[in-house]
Amino acid sequence: MSEFVELTRNGHVLAVKLNKPKVNAIDIPMSQHIAAALAELRDRMVNGCNEVAAVRHFEDMAAERDRAIVGVLKAVAAAKAANEV
Repeated sequence: MSEFVELTRNGHVLAVKLNKPKVNAIDIPMSQHIAAALAELRDRMVNGCNEVAAVRHFEDMAAERDRAIVGVLKAVAAAKAANEV
């Protein structure tokens, strides 16, 4: 990445580590390194989404997401109602 910003991956977590001793001050050069790291992170996320999506259409994935959210909201409402009894 760069001498001041390091990306490390641990499973599904990608960490951005600032490495500019003594205080990790975010000056203009440091902000440029951070921007580059975030651009790489964005690219990795887009590539990962494309790999996961493969042959699926966005609308299908959005509908699946929405069904999952509705399921979670219903479960929360049911749990809340059960606790109120």
